[in-house]
Amino acid sequence: MRSIKLLIISVSILLIFPVIFSYLPAVAEPKTPNPVRSVGTNIVLGNNVPTNTSNWVNQTETITIDVKEFVLKNGMKVLVFERYNSPTVAVNIYFRVGSVHEPFCQTGIAHLLEHMLFKGSQTIGTTNYSKESELMKRQDEIIERLEVLRTLKALQDKEGKDIPTLEDQEIKILEDELKSLNDSYQSYISPKEYTQIYTKHGSRELNASTSKYHTNYYCRLPANKLELWAWLESDHFINPVLRGFYEERDTVLEERRQRSEDNPNGVLWEEFEALMYKAHPYRRPIIGWRSDIENLKRKQVEEYFRKYYAPNNAIAVIVGAVKSEEVIKLMKRYFEPIPKGSPIPPVITTEPEQFGERRVIVEFDSQPKLVIGYKGTTIAHKDDFTFDIISTILSKGRLSRLYKKLVLDKKMCLDIDVFNSAYQQIGHFVIYAVPQSPYSPEDVEKAVYEELELLKKEPVSDQELQRAKNQLEVSFLRGLNSNDGMARRLGYNEVLSSWRYILDWLPQCKKVTKDDIIKTANEYFMSNRRTVAILIPKKK
Repeated sequence: MRSIKLLIISVSILLIFPVIFSYLPAVAEPKTPNPVRSVGTNIVLGNNVPTNTSNWVNQTETITIDVKEFVLKNGMKVLVFERYNSPTVAVNIYFRVGSVHEPFCQTGIAHLLEHMLFKGSQTIGTTNYSKESELMKRQDEIIERLEVLRTLKALQDKEGKDIPTLEDQEIKILEDELKSLNDSYQSYISPKEYTQIYTKHGSRELNASTSKYHTNYYCRLPANKLELWAWLESDHFINPVLRGFYEERDTVLEERRQRSEDNPNGVLWEEFEALMYKAHPYRRPIIGWRSDIENLKRKQVEEYFRKYYAPNNAIAVIVGAVKSEEVIKLMKRYFEPIPKGSPIPPVITTEPEQFGERRVIVEFDSQPKLVIGYKGTTIAHKDDFTFDIISTILSKGRLSRLYKKLVLDKKMCLDIDVFNSAYQQIGHFVIYAVPQSPYSPEDVEKAVYEELELLKKEPVSDQELQRAKNQLEVSFLRGLNSNDGMARRLGYNEVLSSWRYILDWLPQCKKVTKDDIIKTANEYFMSNRRTVAILIPKKK
């Protein structure tokens, strides 16, 4: 359902579960429980994609996806899908760099770069880059020195030394200099110029997203403005400037406060992931830990960008009213001269075996919530498709088992959702519920286990199985109408495996049998694969 879910959701792309992800960066794409994939081995979508999906079920074998694939000399991959249903084009650049690749003590660096690349370059966003760079250098020196002095001051205060010191005097001098420098700095920058250029030329949805495995920069614009996009984005590659770095770092810290620290869903989800994954970097929050973000330096982040945000680690996806031959000419002209960077280091840490259930109680000023997660499987594994069917049977639609029983009939929950997320090395199958008074999280947990046990013992009905397959198919097909959605599907799948996974997903889901469901439920829904996180109101 990674794939399909994105069809029903998008960037944060969601149905009911999205509520738990509301604490994550709004632009962080497959922050959805299930980032999208796509479907079929002879599937080629052309220009005549129907907008009415009511007659599509069981007809997908006739669909194809005619993607033109090209690799530049510097290793940058280009995917082009021509479609002329509107005179527009959706453009995405995916970098194969996400939260799992970040160095120790530098969590959040990919997400911070997501923010920074909207500030312009050495040619865009500045009135005098030479003067600006001099001031930035001095700004970095002052801020780094102030951070050292403030740390020393905090230690002195902790020891009860409440007398003026030389550090106090230096702090005051540096703060005054920094204020004056910042005032001068403003006269050399035009921080909104980059976005204003796009807006002036008809761009929409100019944004970015970060996930565990990628950072994506995307927009939609008139097809005749594609060369403008190529010029602006190649300029980012060559001449990046982390303009307003410390102000943007503060913005990210405020985002973290709102979405992760003051948000009950954010607090609960961070506790859940950190407990479920003992060793693997999946345990890290995409936005980063506060102390790591606070200590990120401009030079450090710039070096990371220059090292890994390079063409050999990038995928350009262009979908819309364009000719692939013309696109390739543009990409060669603007992107091919850019030199390669370092290859992305592989994630070598593997998750150790789990020997029993893991459980955490989170106290927060909020209504109770429940997350039950089972370690799942990798993307494209046979059981991955079965999990997508199971999640649909359990919680998609008013007739789904958990929603009907716990929300509609027994009124034990206000909301309940189930989703399957498979990644390159491991994944998780998660049930998220909001209990309704007078029922407790433990009451809901017990009811969920009863339904999971039924899946282990009793075959689902023919009607249930076919309804789940139909739901997935219709949701998938509806997602194919949008250039933006298609570009995200192609790019996301290429990052994790191959864009051709679009050609496999739905046919594999259609092959899932009742016996597959029983087998998968018995293999995975075990206590030694389970992590439970319960949020309860803070005690007064």
